[in-house]
Amino acid sequence: MRCLRRVVAGNPFYPLSAALVLLGVFLLAGDERLFASEAEQLHFNFGAVEAYGFIIVATAVFLVRRVIYYDTLMLVVLAGLPILVPFILISQGAQLGRTTMIILCGLAALLGTGQFAVLRRGIRQLPISTGLPWLLGFVLLFNLALPIALKEAHARLDAIDWAVQQDRHWHLGWTLLLPALVLGAFALPRQRHAVFGDCRAGWLTLSFVAMLLAGTGAHFASLGYVYSFPWRNEFVCPTIWLLAWLAYHRRGEWTEGFDRQLARLAIALPGVAAAMAILQAGSATLLWLNLTNLAAFGVLSVQRESRQWTLPLAAASLAGTILSLPASLLAEILGSTDRLWALTLTGSVIGLLVGCRYRTPAATVTVAFSTLAPVWQLWSDTPDGPLLLGQIGTVTWWLHSLTWPAEVPRYAGRLRDVVFGCWALHALAWWSRNGGDLTGALALSAATMALASAWFAWQRRSWPAIARPLIACAVLALPGMDEVGAMARSTPGGLWLLLIGLASFAAGTAAALWRKRTHEHGR
Repeated sequence: MRCLRRVVAGNPFYPLSAALVLLGVFLLAGDERLFASEAEQLHFNFGAVEAYGFIIVATAVFLVRRVIYYDTLMLVVLAGLPILVPFILISQGAQLGRTTMIILCGLAALLGTGQFAVLRRGIRQLPISTGLPWLLGFVLLFNLALPIALKEAHARLDAIDWAVQQDRHWHLGWTLLLPALVLGAFALPRQRHAVFGDCRAGWLTLSFVAMLLAGTGAHFASLGYVYSFPWRNEFVCPTIWLLAWLAYHRRGEWTEGFDRQLARLAIALPGVAAAMAILQAGSATLLWLNLTNLAAFGVLSVQRESRQWTLPLAAASLAGTILSLPASLLAEILGSTDRLWALTLTGSVIGLLVGCRYRTPAATVTVAFSTLAPVWQLWSDTPDGPLLLGQIGTVTWWLHSLTWPAEVPRYAGRLRDVVFGCWALHALAWWSRNGGDLTGALALSAATMALASAWFAWQRRSWPAIARPLIACAVLALPGMDEVGAMARSTPGGLWLLLIGLASFAAGTAAALWRKRTHEHGR
């Protein structure tokens, strides 16, 4: 019962509902069994997303009038996605004709503005930054103009000119236009000590901006798919890098009330650029990002700000800078690929020795990355390489987390649950990808997690701990689900997800009302 109350208190039903509804809409977008034409698919999906967006807004206004603040804040953040998802669906409109696309783009911008206006008028005390409406206007204008501009350019240029210019303009959009939107978020007034009823709300503006940027990035990527633009991993690096520095710059807003050590970990977020250098060696974009990181972390180290993190991050940025050098210059520095492999293996051994020396969350992260580095070198080119990386990384992280002392910060215990959940979802994805065949590596991973979590459950003897070995055993039993999956596959998956998503939304609203009633009776 205590676990059930904790789940209801966190109310994960709203995010789950949004994920399921949006996934169901995109599955229906490619399902030819329900609609006779592509136009009918687009109109249905467009209307479904807009209707869901207004349901979110109306529910938020309803809950705030019932003096339910936490769930209202969650719905306000989720409202940022339905505002921009229709623009992603309009990427199909680019195939239907210029007039249809312009009408749908204008309608999406108008309805998105209307949803935000209803939020502002229905929840007058909403603690958002005064500059957020202006940023939302720029984001809507960008999403409105982007498909129209691409449609006009594609119609005006011949095939040769289009092929010559598409790579340059595509790279320009990812490295300048999207980062410019992130820079606009830097200028928003701070909301560090904002409150909404009985809840801290300093994180609200930053979370809403993150939703807007995620929707814009997904829209940009969908247009790249429609027009067959070439893709490189480095395209998203400047935007993610700026978002990481934005999170660190405004850490006082979203880390308020968190554990003090977790707040200090915000400095590690910009280090993602160093990790991305492994995926795209020889990139000029990543070279500049890592050089900037190296300078920034060096300055922070001199200022003695979180030195236990800034010095290792500066070293990681230096390694990322080396890996981002041109291939010819990198070959002169490191020699043959065997030497690069030896360098990777040596660094991994050092990381494992250092990580196993300590029993802290930071040491756990070190051990996980030190294990993944040689695995990436060995199996990155194989079909199951990325899946194997996910399993090894989560299993190694979770096993090392068992060495933590009994008294750990609250965030560390929750993080252990999150990583176990990620492992289970990743195992399910791997099983689905292999057509229901449980490979030997996945079976070994599930057996390891079952034994380790069973030992941990025996030590702790709490319901959350007991649930973990049951989940791991369920992963081992996945092949028996083939018959159930065959029955489910006979029905369009998008419809199932839509129904489950709406049911989850109703469960979230019921949980919010139940928690409010329980709180009133407890007074």
